[in-house]
Amino acid sequence: MIRSEILQLISDYPQNDANKELTLIFIKTYPDFWSKKNLTGQLTASCWVVKI
Repeated sequence: MIRSEILQLISDYPQNDANKELTLIFIKTYPDFWSKKNLTGQLTASCWVVKI
């Protein structure tokens, strides 16, 4: 997923709060928002998909 898609997904999320705004600012400020090399922080995600 590319940066613009992540920004769009977060922007489209219906809840508006400080966490949403801070996340958008973080992604816009740091091009390496996903990297462990970013000493300010990093945005990561994971999921498990299970078919029962």
